Amino acid sequence: MLNMHRPTITDMESESRKVTAGELSRFADLYKVSLEWLTGTETRNTKVKMAARKLGALKDRDLETAMRIIDSLWQRSPKS
Repeated sequence: MLNMHRPTITDMESESRKVTAGELSRFADLYKVSLEWLTGTETRNTKVKMAARKLGALKDRDLETAMRIIDSLWQRSPKS
């Protein structure tokens, strides 16, 4: 799927080879995650944007359910 030889993957896993930016991008695309998530640099704002994209893809009925859950969590969290 990545058009990489197995030894290349093994070297990446054992950290004996650095991963290029292009390879990171291909991994992120393959696993359908952000580069920030993949590299561990994800911020709160990035997570909120990702959640919004996922919510936007839901069917109306499922979105309403998700919104009720979010409202319930919001009501329980301390207000600043």
